[in-house]
Amino acid sequence: WASKTAFDIFFLDAIEKLCGDHARFICLQRHGLDVACSLKDLCDTNGIYLKELHEYIRQYPRPMEAFCHVWVDLNRAMHDFIERHPDNAMWVKYEDLTADPVATTAKIAQFIDVEWNPDWLDASLRTSDSVGLGDWKTYSKDKIDTGRVGRWHDLSKHTISMMGRICNPVLEECGYAPVATRPQRSPEEARHRYELGLRIRGGLGKK
Repeated sequence: WASKTAFDIFFLDAIEKLCGDHARFICLQRHGLDVACSLKDLCDTNGIYLKELHEYIRQYPRPMEAFCHVWVDLNRAMHDFIERHPDNAMWVKYEDLTADPVATTAKIAQFIDVEWNPDWLDASLRTSDSVGLGDWKTYSKDKIDTGRVGRWHDLSKHTISMMGRICNPVLEECGYAPVATRPQRSPEEARHRYELGLRIRGGLGKK
């Protein structure tokens, strides 16, 4: 029997109290900026911010900023959990899973003590019925897709820099390269750039 949902991490304390020593945990790590992009997709698709995110959205009004803080806090909690459970918690990187799914799933099968079969991957991707509650993006996939890895590179440099300042310490702790950042703008500079943008827009709008 197995359960998988990314939002379990919000309830880690309760899960640990209930079954922290009576289950095996696969702790999936993904690049923080890609996670923020994925959270934005999820909220845009649902048309709401899920309740687990409300505290962060109230504190950080820019959604991508909020989602980065979500990732930082929950990843630190996850790694603390792994340190407390070295015998029954396994750390797996999403990027490793997509780059070499056969080798990575074989390691997972060995860890959870089940007989592994390489046909599992193809069989699971071909299954479209009775899949239960899962990731809505996977329903349209019939093969391992690496196209979601590194999608944060498509964001603006300003947004990437803002996200990097938040995520870089934990990214480096998790073995990722730090994201390039720019010096943070002062409130005066930000206001000046905003006013300049308004003037440019006003000039372009004149005939």
